[in-house]
Amino acid sequence: AVADYSRAIELNPWNATAFNNRGYARRKLGELAGAVEDYTRSLDLQPDSVKSLNNRGYCHAKLGAFARAIADYSRVLQLEPESTHAFHNRGISHDKLGNYRQAVDDLSAALQLDPGNANALFNRGSALDSLGEFDAAIADYTRAMELDMAMGRDPAASPAHKAVMERREPGTPGD
Repeated sequence: AVADYSRAIELNPWNATAFNNRGYARRKLGELAGAVEDYTRSLDLQPDSVKSLNNRGYCHAKLGAFARAIADYSRVLQLEPESTHAFHNRGISHDKLGNYRQAVDDLSAALQLDPGNANALFNRGSALDSLGEFDAAIADYTRAMELDMAMGRDPAASPAHKAVMERREPGTPGD
């Protein structure tokens, strides 16, 4: 796929979609730096491409460039103010930088848009946990586990289950 998109770019170096798609192919191959270059070139040609911004933000986060990821997701939210995906991923990036209150705010916004998002609940619980708001964190972890169980997932395999077990006081039922 990378070779095919490279050929398309040779034929038309102003094809923003080809750059975005080659970036996606590179991302799937684990070539994150090359993917960022392609998404950046796509955005040079089409600055308001939500798809390229989301994709580049994802790669930045995977590369540990969380401030850059936040910038991309913030731009997505300027263009699409109700993007659950952008709120969720920006929240995770804030969490990785230790900006726990901003993480909670973004993850809460994602949950306003998609209340059944177990991943957002788990990640908000994690940020709340980091802020020392343990009761609220356990409530989010518990709700995330309930949603996972409703989807037929094994609750014991859930990261939320592990988080609740770590927060439970010794000597309580289940020990």
